[in-house]
Amino acid sequence: MKRILVIEDNPLHKKLLKKVLSSFGDFNVIIEEDAEQILKIITGGGADLVILDIALVNSTYKGRSVNGVDIAKL
Repeated sequence: MKRILVIEDNPLHKKLLKKVLSSFGDFNVIIEEDAEQILKIITGGGADLVILDIALVNSTYKGRSVNGVDIAKL
């Protein structure tokens, strides 16, 4: 089963993306906004596709606020 990691903090966008992506086939859609969890997912087997919101508001890494661009650099 293909894994899609969606990095998103907006609750409405989370629901919409999960519904749309799941409707295309047999995908395991993982929605996350916490940078620590995102890194665990990526280092623990990764994802076949990552969809990243660059304007994250509530994500932190090691005590500091990070946006999607910061996460992509990690």
